[in-house]
Amino acid sequence: MKKIFILIMLSLVLSACNSNSEESNGNTSDSSSGESFTFTTSNQSSSTFAMGGALGELINKETDHHVTVIPSGGSVENVQLFRNKEVEIGYLASDQAYYAYHGINNFEGEPLENINSFVMGSPFYFNFIVRKDSDIKEFEDIKGKIIGVGPPGSSNSINVKHVLEGHGITFDDVDARTLTLGEQVDALKDGNIDVFAYVSGGEGSPSPAIVDLMSGIDIRFLEIKDDVAEKIAANHPYEKATIAKDFYTGIDEVKTLSLGFSFLLSDDVSEEVAYELAKTFWENKDALDEAHNSWKPARLTGLPVPLHPGVKKYYEETGKEWTVLE
Repeated sequence: MKKIFILIMLSLVLSACNSNSEESNGNTSDSSSGESFTFTTSNQSSSTFAMGGALGELINKETDHHVTVIPSGGSVENVQLFRNKEVEIGYLASDQAYYAYHGINNFEGEPLENINSFVMGSPFYFNFIVRKDSDIKEFEDIKGKIIGVGPPGSSNSINVKHVLEGHGITFDDVDARTLTLGEQVDALKDGNIDVFAYVSGGEGSPSPAIVDLMSGIDIRFLEIKDDVAEKIAANHPYEKATIAKDFYTGIDEVKTLSLGFSFLLSDDVSEEVAYELAKTFWENKDALDEAHNSWKPARLTGLPVPLHPGVKKYYEETGKEWTVLE
């Protein structure tokens, strides 16, 4: 009986010691585990989802912070996620970030003031594509045709609208179909639309969707001529761009527009942490480029909104230069 009593007491002592040890370890872990952030991107087949995954993995590996990368419906949904304070890090097409921050266009009267620039990813090209044997030779020929424009309320549908308007065409002049990127690929392959229209693929790497499209049919790109591109870019945060010859195998040089993609931090990220994230990004840029090609052309020009104070501090200390859209 005495032996049993001793064993019980010993068990209780060990249990108490383990509990204290775990509590101590837990406190140590909490102090070194940093903060947790949610990082919103776009749909799981998009380049931005993969880019976000690469950046999130880098932050998780190189810092004490933890990032959870989530897919979303894209820029318009991400604006709402930032507005609701459901995310701290996220991607927005630069035009949507600019419009939302200033409360203009599709965000008229509803400024989103809690977002701050971190870095710009690879600019993505505007792609207007028809079958090679199509009778559509120029934008003016699109009138009366079936064109994919992107999901309802998407930033892509807004981009397509702006380009058509630059050519004197409205959605009333066409049969606009609210199809996703993948749905447009299938629809053009099957002959169910006349024009594929999507902002996808950029300097970093071709669009997998367009590569898939080319595996099924022969295609042509419609060019946005310089004078029209300049007119559109004067009214929207787009840039004149050229898709290089053989960027897509067998396709000649194409004049078009490009749209920057911005990665943002909310006000909920402290100045100290934002500084650390910027430092981690640039000191491990080679590894990030290797993880996803679209990070290679990352830049700091044409930022749609002002820099986060912590990010700005790091850039000032390291002599980096940046520009912000006015």
